[in-house]
Amino acid sequence: AQRGYLYAQLEEEETFSADHTAADLVFKIHEGEQVRVGRIIVQGGTHTSAGVIADRIALKVGEPFSPELAARTKDNLLGSAALGGIQSPIEAFDSVTVSLVEPDTPAERKDVLVRLLERKGNDIAFGAGISTGQGVRVSGDYTHHNLLGTASVLTLHLQANRQLPFFIIPAFYGAYAQQIGTYY
Repeated sequence: AQRGYLYAQLEEEETFSADHTAADLVFKIHEGEQVRVGRIIVQGGTHTSAGVIADRIALKVGEPFSPELAARTKDNLLGSAALGGIQSPIEAFDSVTVSLVEPDTPAERKDVLVRLLERKGNDIAFGAGISTGQGVRVSGDYTHHNLLGTASVLTLHLQANRQLPFFIIPAFYGAYAQQIGTYY
């Protein structure tokens, strides 16, 4: 199947010796037609640049169809594969499927359907806390997962904190704050 022979069939014949103590097995492989990629049809990806998507599709029109290249295309679009030897994280898509159009009908040329489900555009997160090192703090994060359709990620983080003296927050220090006060 890696060379495009998706509809190959295997036929086996067995011949037994006269006393049935030995057998000859013959396997016949009928390759069928080599399937080549017809068109590559992309559905979804409306907020992502066509060039970004095309650069990550490993299948090529006119080349033999390969399930391995279909899987690599999916990995490239989901960001779980290295692109050009460099890890290229992409967070633009939640789901990617790569399949043949009418896979049960043998043909010399088959169209490939790449379905993309884009991730929601951005995330917002807020937080608050208190620590002995930073005091009271508030923070916020904004993440955009597909900046200008380039599948680039932009994250902005803002944090503000204020150190407070022990005596303002005795509930957190309790008796410890009172002990320190006796040594001064």
